[in-house]
Amino acid sequence: MISQVLDDRVGFVQAALEQSSRQLEPVGNGKWCFRPREEGLRSVTATLEGVWLALVARPLPELLTDAPPWDLLQRNARLPGLAKFALMPDRSLQLRAELQVFEDMDLGARICEVCAGFQSACSLYEFSGTDTSHASAFEKADLKRLCAETGWPFIERGPDKLLIELEVANHFRQAALIPAGRGIHVSCELVTCDSLLEPSQHAIASLLLSASGVLRLVRGSLAEDSAGLEATFVAPPCPSEISSALESLSVGCSLCGEEVKTLRDPAVARRFLELRGWNVSAPARTKGQTQ
Repeated sequence: MISQVLDDRVGFVQAALEQSSRQLEPVGNGKWCFRPREEGLRSVTATLEGVWLALVARPLPELLTDAPPWDLLQRNARLPGLAKFALMPDRSLQLRAELQVFEDMDLGARICEVCAGFQSACSLYEFSGTDTSHASAFEKADLKRLCAETGWPFIERGPDKLLIELEVANHFRQAALIPAGRGIHVSCELVTCDSLLEPSQHAIASLLLSASGVLRLVRGSLAEDSAGLEATFVAPPCPSEISSALESLSVGCSLCGEEVKTLRDPAVARRFLELRGWNVSAPARTKGQTQ
């Protein structure tokens, strides 16, 4: 029975990948390499890990692999969809995304969204979030209905904003849900970043990019004067996707929500970087090390 479920899931994922790619090659059990339809992307690997599909773009342009963590954190906030820059446990930099596989989702469309985000990230030019130029042709996602179906209690803050208390032990954290074109943006602010010295910028960015490497679905980001965790769905998400994003935000807040605030102190930030062997004036990884 379990084997049949796994086989069905692999078949479902492969069909979605075939829909989203120009060339698809199986390279192992539940693992594929494909060339996206988007121009400018050479290769993406897809790995099915239980109910999660991990997508990784390879290779990254050298200009991105040498970018400071603070810049990458800002770029994350402007990437369309669920794509993200992440520092992995081995300190390699990846451009990646994770999708939870549900029967009631349009997986092919979600993969295309991720690849569009990869393309934007690799363009090396400035970009500004999700393309909403045609948003007026579509109805906004029904925030209240979708959140009600997740089972998470929420409160309304105006017509287009919902607040949901996250599951974080001993601390109060809220996620904000707002429309983003046809989709939804889910975020949790962790720390204000005005007037930070370089050690604090470097440490905060490195911590949140590292969190992006272990948390599924969500990414560290820096927008205006605040840093935090977020997930952006270009197309309307199903309730299960919203619930997964809220769960990941809860885990992320538990992992680094308090620690990131202490890094506003330059002395603490320097010590944090020293303990991890990171040079405050260099990228938080071995130069040129990517995956």
